[in-house]
Amino acid sequence: MAWMLAKAWRWLPLLCVLGCAQAWGAPPPLIVQAADGKVSLLPRAELLEDPGGRLGLAQAMRDEAGWKSPAAGDTRNFGFTHSTWWLRLRLQGGSGGAQTRILELASSLQDYMDLYLVRPSGAVLASYHTGDQRPFRQRGLDYRNPAFPLILSADEPVDVYLRLDTRDGLYETFGVDLWSPPAFMTAAHTEALLYGLYFGILLALLAYNLLLFVSTRDRSFGLYVVYVGSFFVWNFICAGYAFQYLWPDQPRLNNLMFALTGIGSFFSFMLFIGEYVQVGNTPLRWLLPLYRMGTVFCLLGCLPELAGNHALGYMLEFPIFIVVVSMCLAIGVKMALDPSLPGSRAARYALLAFSPIAVAIPLYYLSSVGLLASTVLTRNMMQIGSAAEVLLLAFGLADRMNTLKAQKLAAERSAREAQAALATRLEQQVRERTRELEQANLQLASAAITDELTGAFNRRHFNEIFAAEIRRRRGEQQLAFCIFDVDHFKSYNDRYGHQMGDEVLHTVAAALRSRLQRSGDKLFRLGGEEFGIVIGVDDVDKARGFVDALRSEVEALKIPHESAPLGIVTASFGLLVVAAADPDAQPKDIYAAADALLYQAKSAGRNRIQCGVA
Repeated sequence: MAWMLAKAWRWLPLLCVLGCAQAWGAPPPLIVQAADGKVSLLPRAELLEDPGGRLGLAQAMRDEAGWKSPAAGDTRNFGFTHSTWWLRLRLQGGSGGAQTRILELASSLQDYMDLYLVRPSGAVLASYHTGDQRPFRQRGLDYRNPAFPLILSADEPVDVYLRLDTRDGLYETFGVDLWSPPAFMTAAHTEALLYGLYFGILLALLAYNLLLFVSTRDRSFGLYVVYVGSFFVWNFICAGYAFQYLWPDQPRLNNLMFALTGIGSFFSFMLFIGEYVQVGNTPLRWLLPLYRMGTVFCLLGCLPELAGNHALGYMLEFPIFIVVVSMCLAIGVKMALDPSLPGSRAARYALLAFSPIAVAIPLYYLSSVGLLASTVLTRNMMQIGSAAEVLLLAFGLADRMNTLKAQKLAAERSAREAQAALATRLEQQVRERTRELEQANLQLASAAITDELTGAFNRRHFNEIFAAEIRRRRGEQQLAFCIFDVDHFKSYNDRYGHQMGDEVLHTVAAALRSRLQRSGDKLFRLGGEEFGIVIGVDDVDKARGFVDALRSEVEALKIPHESAPLGIVTASFGLLVVAAADPDAQPKDIYAAADALLYQAKSAGRNRIQCGVA
């Protein structure tokens, strides 16, 4: 009998716990139906505060007086406190057999979390011990937030006990949700897609501005890259992805990186804004010491976070941050409203970009410490504000790049104008000295293509022009080419002398050049008394009439020539009209054909025109 009493005495505490477990006055169980996709559990969960953090599961189950009734709202935030908090509620499956559900603690930064699933009899079905101060593998599911599988039966309810603790007295905002597996997977995929877009934007801006920094070596681009990189890693940690994928077995490293990237984000942002707005180049440079002092104080406030005390860091950072933000906004407004300041345009972009994050950070801090109700908006305020900020700052940097490019072009234009003015003065001096040289060059150029005796173009220029005329007119319009020479010129030289012969050539050439009024008509001396004329005509009859007028012009000169049949100087002409449609006409063939017509004219009695069409 004594042995039995001793045994009974040893089991008495457990029997009391079991009795309390069956008798606790919680609300009726939450019946989870098969059609329920997501159920928020916090509005149905009772709360128990453990100031000393000494209660275990058995004590929490027995302490009926400490449990508080559920409060409205899908999220909780205990703010700054060193108490341990318990949540409890009873779940039961609806009709239709056992149902699989996933219980999620919607916070990736909760330090310690202990989950107990207990039968109404007091028997513990399962327990999980996780949080970002414990290895990631202790979680029920491989997910960024703590998530655990449950099986709910319609026959027997399950009591859920959730213990939350923090090592530094700062609690993150959290929610507790119960999901059906399909709804959980859909939400997880949607969430991953949205976070992927968010992180993709940050990475794209990071890569783009890194390339700009490498190509331009502009400090503002480099500081922006450091800021976006730090902010990217900080958000990656806040979302729980870093702990899940990068260092799942190193919770201390996860918390250290969280502190370092937060400090790096703030410090690089302050440096970037100072460089981007260029306060030091404005009359507001006297504000720089205050600005730098505020930045240093904010960094000092961040130091406790490196030791793992985020609560103390929050308390020190928040008031200093408000002062620094106010100063930044004041400087930005002052510079934005004064277009005469060098950084006025940049200040407008900075002010526009800084406004969302200036609103988001205080709301996030106030929500984190429990001074502001936690909502979907406040929980995601940092992501929304930061996404708007980095995009607007990227536009601001692009605008600055365009501004610098415009300033560079203006400076280059001014330099070119100054250089042009100097060059103009030099040109004025050189122009007078070169004018005579130009005239001489023109004379030389003219002499190079002109026959000195007759004033007509020479044979070398004929060879160039004749081939070019044939190519230009080919397929477009007819070309008339005429060769003529002075009749009985050898006998004229023998009788009157070569000097008089030269005078005859000069007179004949001058008379014919006066009749060639069109720009396409050109007179050439081909050699001795032989000349050539290139004529632009529309048809054969016009060409023949024009050449006959030239023949009459020579005859009208009435230069005496006693050895000639008419007693005066005459000329014979061989006229060849080349059809426009002939693509195979060659200069030497046209020349030979015209020369043959000239000899026919001479053979027919001279002082006449022999015309042919090629």
